[in-house]
Amino acid sequence: MGFFSRLSVNTKFNIISSLLLMALFMALAYSNYRREQSLILKGAIDNARTISRQIIETRDYLSRSVTSEPEHNENLIPQVAATRVAQQLTRGSNYYVRQVSLRYRNPDNRPDNFETIQLTTFRDVKAAETWQVTMEKGRKSLRYLLPMVSDESCLTCHGSYDSAPAFIQRRFPRGHFSYGYKVGEVIGAVSVSVPMEGLYHEIRSNLMRDILD
Repeated sequence: MGFFSRLSVNTKFNIISSLLLMALFMALAYSNYRREQSLILKGAIDNARTISRQIIETRDYLSRSVTSEPEHNENLIPQVAATRVAQQLTRGSNYYVRQVSLRYRNPDNRPDNFETIQLTTFRDVKAAETWQVTMEKGRKSLRYLLPMVSDESCLTCHGSYDSAPAFIQRRFPRGHFSYGYKVGEVIGAVSVSVPMEGLYHEIRSNLMRDILD
């Protein structure tokens, strides 16, 4: 403090002005960093929503339009076809997409803990969609889920055992928990996971470059 008090008024003014300008620059740089972070997250959510809607529309179309063909061609089973469409849509990207259900038929569609909580919410609260940035193995990931709601066409295979096609009955016996759905019930969800660290890396690099330049 003694050193500062011995400085001239002009020197003190210049030091204080420089510190204020530096603080302002740091605040602006951080604000820009947060804004870019928000834009990246919004873009990831929008992409996840678009992919999920395309998958659900594909599944719904096949469920309404395809009748006996799946018995002879597994690729035309709505869930199978929608899964493969998801793989095509996300090929070459870091998006991980799958269909999940609390009453799954394919073991690959068994939900993890996060998905189980969200599916339970969809079932009980009827939310339109949900997303959250979570920490997975020390890294941030966007988790997005869009619910699938059963209609009359879904009940062909997921209504009663007695009305299900023979190839479904052979795979899933009477009493299997994937039967018994009613129109309007949440039958599952499209689940999208997006690692955010790679997306955030570039803007962190830009922030450091702005500070050091």
